[in-house]
Amino acid sequence: MASVMQSEAKPRWDLTRLYAGPADPFLVGDRERARELVRSFVERYRNQVSTLDSVALSQALDEMETPVALLDRLAGYTWLLFYTDTRDEAARALYQDVWAEYTMLKTELDHFKTELKYLSIEAMTQHLEAPVLERYRYWLTRIFDSAPYARPSNEERILANRTITGVNAWCQLLTESLARLRLTVMVDGQPHTVSVSEARGYRSDLNRAIRDEAHQRILAAFAGESHLLTYIFNTLMQEYLDELSIRNMTDLLTPRLLEYDLSRAAVDSLLQTTRKHYGLSGRYYRSKARLLGIAEFGVCDLVAPPSIHHSQVSFNTARVLVQESLRQFSPEFADMAERFFAEAYIDAFPAPGKPSGSIAFGLGPTVHPYLFLNYTSSVRDVVLLAHELGHGLHFLMAARKQGVLNAYSTSPMLETVSIFTEMLTAEHLLTLEPDPHVRIHVLAAQIENALLNVMRQTMYTEWELAVYTKRQAGFVSAAELNGCWLDAHKALYGDSVQVTEADGWGWLNNPYFFTTRFGNFSYAFGQLLVLSLFTQFKRQGKDFVNRFMDMLEQGGSESPAHLLARIGIDIENPQCWEKGFVVLEELIEEFERAVDELTPEAGST
Repeated sequence: MASVMQSEAKPRWDLTRLYAGPADPFLVGDRERARELVRSFVERYRNQVSTLDSVALSQALDEMETPVALLDRLAGYTWLLFYTDTRDEAARALYQDVWAEYTMLKTELDHFKTELKYLSIEAMTQHLEAPVLERYRYWLTRIFDSAPYARPSNEERILANRTITGVNAWCQLLTESLARLRLTVMVDGQPHTVSVSEARGYRSDLNRAIRDEAHQRILAAFAGESHLLTYIFNTLMQEYLDELSIRNMTDLLTPRLLEYDLSRAAVDSLLQTTRKHYGLSGRYYRSKARLLGIAEFGVCDLVAPPSIHHSQVSFNTARVLVQESLRQFSPEFADMAERFFAEAYIDAFPAPGKPSGSIAFGLGPTVHPYLFLNYTSSVRDVVLLAHELGHGLHFLMAARKQGVLNAYSTSPMLETVSIFTEMLTAEHLLTLEPDPHVRIHVLAAQIENALLNVMRQTMYTEWELAVYTKRQAGFVSAAELNGCWLDAHKALYGDSVQVTEADGWGWLNNPYFFTTRFGNFSYAFGQLLVLSLFTQFKRQGKDFVNRFMDMLEQGGSESPAHLLARIGIDIENPQCWEKGFVVLEELIEEFERAVDELTPEAGST
């Protein structure tokens, strides 16, 4: 595997194929057209849903797809433009304006869905059995499943509009506040002033002093903004609890279960099985500490390179490696992935004003998806590139057969595909690399991604459950939030990782706590399924590839349980998840053997 860094261009995405810029007359025209399409649809169907037969309902849903597709394009473009550089005032103004209007217009369209929830059981059953509505059957099923929690239309409009000055506004303030933070980290005796996302890159530095300083600087920056950040989070928690109360939901997970179309039994099975295997985290990190020769292994060491032979992988090299791994699985996959690189659908590197993290952004089945990354040239980033490409490929596959309303699967299924592409890339790296020092990097990336997706995401869910329970009794102080975070870490790691009081601020590293409440378990769902599915792929070969590709083309037209039952998986059965842990334990055993080979004197003690 090539590991020498070379000077290379830093790819930025090309948004001009969507609109030329904030002042593009086509953007102005599309906004006006979206308003007119929504107005026309609402005038025609408001208070008429109960009078529609199945043929008329099918025609109405066909018609609804046009304004939804246009709104997704407009809102997606402004998100992409704003996240390119959050300091850009014109981009910020457009983002705020368009998303406010997007929320208002989608609320108008959602009135149609609200009216569907008021139908009689007899009418619902009739529509679900009508052949003309087969294309929309699953979409309608999900609407009808949420009917018990629906509110009168005027209340639904208020709840939807509240997101403009509620969740959306608070999350934008959070994003901008964190993007503006500047930290000074000493590197080779020289001060480097960097953003939070850039500072996170130092947490994988070879030098432990740099890792620790960057980690402490991030935590200190969060502590310095504690009043603002704690207030934002408490406000969002209360907003969430208020809506639960308004909708008569007694379970904190109900909104996410409805969104993901998962049963509580399936999620409980996942979480309980994962907690039972928490000890695997400690086992791995003890072995990693032994490899690194660190007596007091800390949080700053979690993503440390496992070897002094630290591979730096250029983006161009990563592109080739990921493409090769995809081509071995499916040449069609590789060809689709190449478009992301060749046609500038990726913004790859950290930059001033660019938020941290990574995301694959789908703008509906009529628009090619875009990938948002912060590539720092580590082996881990190669796998992360594969992850986001997996999302993008899923979007493209679904667009082949699905319309706007059925385009995308729920989050757990999306994570299944992206993590599968991670596994393909990691395995390819291992087959290419004979050097034991580099191989251990690949193994570590593979295991640590699995531990992040399964163990930490489960721990995140446990933390959320704890702090939201506290919020039901009143404002949760920073000390309480941090204390719950430390307790959750100790439950996961035991004594294998030294956790300090300052580490209590670590919850602020996860924006999902603000933007997607109780959504973290979807990563555990996807990761454990992939560990099991990868075994099937190895056993079944091309037959598995064909069934896998067919599953992707179904997009969001079937439930996760239904899609996975096709390939023999029962997500409510703990054995489904146990199979994944068997594979994870085998990977950790392979890592332990590699550590013994590299540190024979330590392995014999």
